Amino acid sequence: MAENLGNDFATTLNGAIDNVTTSVTVTSGTGAPAANFRVRVDDELMLVTSVGGGTNWTVTRGVESTTAASHSSGATIAHVITKGGLDQYMLERRTLDQITAAAADQTGIANGDNIIRWNWAKTTNNEVAFRFSESAAATNGTSTGGVPNQVLLQLDTLAASTMSPLKVLSRGSHVFSVSPSTAQILAANGSASVPTYSFAEDATTGMYMTSGTLSFASGGVEDARFSGGGNLLFFKIFADSSPYVVTFRKARGSVSTPVAVTSGDDIVKIVGRAYVGSTGSYVEATNITFDTTGTIANNSTGVGGIIRFSARASGGSVAEIVSFMAATTTGGGWQIMDEADANPTTTELDADDSFAMYRKADKFVIAHNVGGTMNYLSIPLDGSTTTWTHSTTAP
Repeated sequence: MAENLGNDFATTLNGAIDNVTTSVTVTSGTGAPAANFRVRVDDELMLVTSVGGGTNWTVTRGVESTTAASHSSGATIAHVITKGGLDQYMLERRTLDQITAAAADQTGIANGDNIIRWNWAKTTNNEVAFRFSESAAATNGTSTGGVPNQVLLQLDTLAASTMSPLKVLSRGSHVFSVSPSTAQILAANGSASVPTYSFAEDATTGMYMTSGTLSFASGGVEDARFSGGGNLLFFKIFADSSPYVVTFRKARGSVSTPVAVTSGDDIVKIVGRAYVGSTGSYVEATNITFDTTGTIANNSTGVGGIIRFSARASGGSVAEIVSFMAATTTGGGWQIMDEADANPTTTELDADDSFAMYRKADKFVIAHNVGGTMNYLSIPLDGSTTTWTHSTTAP
């Protein structure tokens, strides 16, 4: 029961007491504070712990280093405010229960260079030490540039401040904080077994950073890594011969309500772009397109596919060079090449190493760099002759 205070209350003993009794009868209890409160009888201080019936009190004798003594009937009993009573009163009211709601905006507490520390020693499960909540749902909240203007908690620092507005520690270790100088969240590095950003369902799956690389883990094992050099590396250990699987899915409609694709719908396109300084932009140089082809049927085998490889020659446009598609439903397929409008030279083909196959001027041509001299082996595609022709002059 909390310590209580009153104003100018006094009464008298209704019957003498010795130095050990804890049951006291007084002549009147009118105006007395609610228990607990402190009284003085002669030189003894007592703590009144119960005022049953108003005049039949239960007391603790000789509090605050005073001596319990006998007192005669009619002795004055006066409510007093003592150091011990005031200390107890303030201690019990360090909770927020006694604070009333503000009627208007408040200026706050100027705390200077001091620390306000609230400590808890929780031993009960499912209890929250500090909680901000609403008594009724807020209304009329807006946002500016996507940032909400109506918030439950806002932590502010000034423009020139060196203080972070927030730092969170778990068992003494840094989890995350807010940068004091930039709009950044600074998180702990983490590891594959303890990712910095994980999930309640599986705390070993998530994202972390180590040695300057951003990594992703599942089940406590690193799966993928973005290295500082811009490389994407995949790691996966399979107990069998299972391959890596990178899947791209294409549908019309929406994710929740997909609609069948049509012929010519690109499934995925991988594009290589290079920066051009004069235009200040990244220009497409190459691409690989995974495309649909043929008549699309609404069944498990009703989609045909084709892979197209395209590239740009310097000064030209991106054009398809070769494509691959299936020939029949039982296997096999074709490599399809568009006609070339130029022949390769020693610039494109290394000596005694690489060769090129292409169609040029209605001929099938094999070009080879022999010791720095281009050699061309060709045969007409119209069947006018079945003899291969060799020449160092390009067709």
